[in-house]
Amino acid sequence: MRFYHCIKFEENWLFSPENKQNKTELLYYLNGSVTVKMNGAEYTVRGGEMIVIPPNVSHEERSETGINVIAILCDFDRSCDVLTEGTIVRFPEHMRPLFNMLLKEYEHSVVISEAAESIFELIIHFAQYIVRARDVNPYVSQMLKFIRGNYTDPDLILKDSFSFIPMAPDYLRRLFSAETGQRPHEYLENMRLGRSRQLLSATNDMISEVAYKVGYSDPIYFARRF
Repeated sequence: MRFYHCIKFEENWLFSPENKQNKTELLYYLNGSVTVKMNGAEYTVRGGEMIVIPPNVSHEERSETGINVIAILCDFDRSCDVLTEGTIVRFPEHMRPLFNMLLKEYEHSVVISEAAESIFELIIHFAQYIVRARDVNPYVSQMLKFIRGNYTDPDLILKDSFSFIPMAPDYLRRLFSAETGQRPHEYLENMRLGRSRQLLSATNDMISEVAYKVGYSDPIYFARRF
């Protein structure tokens, strides 16, 4: 896990054109409400919330209210497994000053200071704690745990994977979508792609090697996903 850059945009802007970074991008919104579009999905993020955008993922933002945002560039390691593509984290009021503290420390240092790195690590620690502590429906929690534990299996077929949950499959899928904002197969795909981007940016593995590591048996199909 490594912190690289932090910047604040204060123009109360309404639109950010499609763009992408070669590092993981964390967008923390100070106010308003914004729709973030990436990989064919739309995410609504509000003031006090942060969204995770993996490396090399094109995205755009639109807002009807105008927003100010703090953008952080970083690299994740395997400990950040719950902060996947599109994860939205709502920070309690008392934690929100951490972002301005990180920005101030970054702007006043010629090189990245230990204090900035410590603040960044604290933000990530709290973000992961918040995500893991969410009051998720117990059935959806079982589904999430299953997907996170088996997403590297190329033979994984989700429609046949949740028979251990005593609930009608159609209702279970609707419940999952209501809780996560994604259908089960979309969540699986986004998890695989998010993990693959981390590996491609942090290792020297070949594309085919990364494909197999994240559950794709066909490297050509995997390459097309980018």
